[in-house]
Amino acid sequence: MRDSIVDFIVYWVERAEIPACRLRGWLGLTAGKYANWQNRYGKVNEHNGLIPRDFWIEKWEQQRIIDFYKTNPHEGVHPTFMECVSRLRSKIFS
Repeated sequence: MRDSIVDFIVYWVERAEIPACRLRGWLGLTAGKYANWQNRYGKVNEHNGLIPRDFWIEKWEQQRIIDFYKTNPHEGVHPTFMECVSRLRSKIFS
């Protein structure tokens, strides 16, 4: 959406000879926000959140979870998984 708005503003500035600052104002877009969007034009919108990694769970823990699921597909969450989640939370938020 960010790139579409920048394209929209550029399109109408060129065709209608409306100053970009006026068009931005009509859209409720601050100068700083528009400048940031111009600088990030064409880039993927990245988040700042933590990304889970495969190595956060030990191989033996992965295997226990997989084995449990194969033998008990309708039993819900395996206790080892909950232990892993608890351990990961303490690593992430400590």
